[in-house]
Amino acid sequence: AGTLGSRNITVNTLCPGPFMSRIIRGMVKEEGPEHLVDATALSRMGRPDDIAGACLFLSSRAGSYVTGTEFAVDGGSLIARAPMPKKRDQNASKL
Repeated sequence: AGTLGSRNITVNTLCPGPFMSRIIRGMVKEEGPEHLVDATALSRMGRPDDIAGACLFLSSRAGSYVTGTEFAVDGGSLIARAPMPKKRDQNASKL
């Protein structure tokens, strides 16, 4: 991205989460889709239009100032597995 930016070429990466594919199809056939769906914040598998939308954004004028990024198109898989922060004690002093 750094090298190609001077030539107005943007470089980004799409990081798909659970989408029905040849790799996932076998896992879903054996274990069912529930374990994949439950691991996303949106509680569903990705659809082709989810990836298409990200591609359209990045290739359009709207994405022309986006470069060097990793786009997680994963239905919130990353955040769904992250531990929730503990509620802050309201009596604690503010910094």
